[in-house]
Amino acid sequence: MAKNLTIHTAALNNQVGLVRSLISQDPELVNSVDVDGRTPLHWAASSGSLSIARDLIDHKAVVDATDGSGWTPLHIAVSAGHEEVVRELLGAGADVKRTNDKGITALHYAASKSRVDIGKLLVARGADVSPDSFTYVYFADPAYIA
Repeated sequence: MAKNLTIHTAALNNQVGLVRSLISQDPELVNSVDVDGRTPLHWAASSGSLSIARDLIDHKAVVDATDGSGWTPLHIAVSAGHEEVVRELLGAGADVKRTNDKGITALHYAASKSRVDIGKLLVARGADVSPDSFTYVYFADPAYIA
């Protein structure tokens, strides 16, 4: 269990060398989950660590893994405003239409946080901008940023 926590913490703290070392010792750690159901890729997305995200993806990280609340690394990177990590995840095949446990997509998070450039990127990659995708009143209409 300590190794799992270490790789998650290393990904969060942008410790590229430590993440690489841990993966080389135990490749299974790439998709290990912590107590919140998050993988190292979730934490790299949270911290904006593009190098770690790339390394994890190169080592077969599941890009659409969901945590205990249904959040994918894409949801997290969009919410945190890490555009380069968003691009990397999309390039690796992340599902732009995936919803979390509350039915919210990455595009909804981009709209709610006024992340216009990220929103445009998501729309260009096929995010749903239809009124039916608009789930919660407190989120801006995704079509607004299209």
